Amino acid sequence: MENSFILCELDNEQSESRCTAYLSGDENLISAVESSKDLHGINAERFFGISYNEIISPTGEVLNYDIRQLAKRINHGANYNMGWYVLLITMGYENVDKAKQLLGLPKWWNRQRVCEYLLDVYDKAYPDVRSIWYQSIKDTVRATSKLVSPLGWTRYCFGNPEKSKLDLNALVAHPPQNLSVAIINEALKDIFWKIQIQNPKDFRLKAQGHDSIFSQIRIGKEYLIEAARILCIRPTQVTDCKGKTRTMVIPVKAKVGHNWGEMTTWIPQSAQ
Repeated sequence: MENSFILCELDNEQSESRCTAYLSGDENLISAVESSKDLHGINAERFFGISYNEIISPTGEVLNYDIRQLAKRINHGANYNMGWYVLLITMGYENVDKAKQLLGLPKWWNRQRVCEYLLDVYDKAYPDVRSIWYQSIKDTVRATSKLVSPLGWTRYCFGNPEKSKLDLNALVAHPPQNLSVAIINEALKDIFWKIQIQNPKDFRLKAQGHDSIFSQIRIGKEYLIEAARILCIRPTQVTDCKGKTRTMVIPVKAKVGHNWGEMTTWIPQSAQ
């Protein structure tokens, strides 16, 4: 047994949504990502006017999976300026028709109108994201031809987001995706030097995947899980498009298991 290893995933929770919230400075979105409630349950309540308690139980159980999933799709699509047609292709005809039925939308609405409605509810809930923030990106690119992240990473921009929607889509997706990955990459480097190198027989750093870090930890050395998780928590100063600076802290959850299909949340012994 001493030679066995347990799998571990260190997951930055709602990483891109948090980056979008802090970069845009949308107070409604910041309050949503910082709430102790389920983000997509909050979105469903704000988008559709359905009580949060009808979507998520007091114990955190999902009571209305379909509505929560619909809110999740809208959130990810609208964050990156998805148009109605791309939302339709992404969701699929069947799911758009299902959304129409679930929400009790007018029977005469076609799929385009349904998708436009779904994107509109996002704009009403989070009005600064696709207006003030997107405009600031256009203004910045016009003035400087570049976007600079809170960590100093610079992207030179050769397209014209004011004339091309494809260029705008790429440039509004870049800041939160870049910041999210840059933060987890800094954690990856720290874990390599401070844990992997110092514990080569007990800790196996495997990969970075989007907003997670994967590793193996020898059974009996589980304290390394919490040590690695703490290194992933990285307070970051973010100045939004209105000039206000806040400290963003992305929560990190550790999940463990003997295979990737049966991962459960890791609770350190000191917290049990």
